Amino acid sequence: MEPVSLLGYLLVFLFLTIGAATLYTRLNAWKLSREREINRELTETEERYKELVKEVKQAQSQESLLKAELLELKKTAAREQASRKEKGQKTTSPGENHQSALDILEKKGVLTKKQMEKARNYLAKSDNPGLKLEDSLIMLGFLTLDQLQKARRVAEGAK
Repeated sequence: MEPVSLLGYLLVFLFLTIGAATLYTRLNAWKLSREREINRELTETEERYKELVKEVKQAQSQESLLKAELLELKKTAAREQASRKEKGQKTTSPGENHQSALDILEKKGVLTKKQMEKARNYLAKSDNPGLKLEDSLIMLGFLTLDQLQKARRVAEGAK
C-alpha cells in the first residue's frame, strides 16, 4: 500500500472520529438540557399538586362547616315549626305558599287546568330533580316570573 493512500485513509478515519465525537458531545449536551427541563417541569408539577391538595382540604373544611350550618338551620326550623304546632298556629312550607299562589292565578284565569296538567306532566318527565311546578309553568310559557311574584305577594298578604 502506498503511503499517500494510507495517509488518505487515516485522514478519513480522523474526520469520521472527530465528527462522531462532535455528535456525541452535542447529543450529550441536549440530553443534559432536556433532563434539566424535565426536572424543572416535575418540580413545578409537584408544587402545583401541593397547592391543589391544600385547596381541596380547604374546600372539604368549608363543606363540613356549611353542612354543620345547614344541619343547625334545619334543627332550628324544626324547633320553630314544633313550637308553632304547640301554640296551635298553622305551619306552612314554602311549597304551600307557591301552591296557593298558583291557585290564585288559576282562579284569576291566568292559568287553566289544562296548562297545569301539562306542566305537571312536563315536571314528571323531567330529569331535573330540583325543578318545581312554577318553573315548568314558566319554561312552557304559560306564566311569567312577574305574574308568579305578584301572585306570591297576594298569597303572602292573604295569610
